[in-house]
Amino acid sequence: AENAFNPDEEMIISDEGWAYWYYDPNEESYRFDKTIYKEGDIVTGTKTIRQFYDYASGKEIQVKDVTAPLYLFFFSASQDKSHNLTKELRRFKLKINWK
Repeated sequence: AENAFNPDEEMIISDEGWAYWYYDPNEESYRFDKTIYKEGDIVTGTKTIRQFYDYASGKEIQVKDVTAPLYLFFFSASQDKSHNLTKELRRFKLKINWK
């Protein structure tokens, strides 16, 4: 799992699993940068990325050194009290092409 408040400015990349990025006002920590922005019912978290951690190789990769496309898949879901995902609410795919 990624560290609370993103102190390493890092994102784990893996083709076998996913990272939980979440915000819960009742939790003491979360995996976004420490500052959370709230406006009415809208909550915005930012995540500064300086490097990637490649889970398969165990290597850190600086963003400036990445040349291959990066595919990110985001989804939100509801969960039960045991943190089992019960319903997918939204899914979004993003491809980053580096210049």
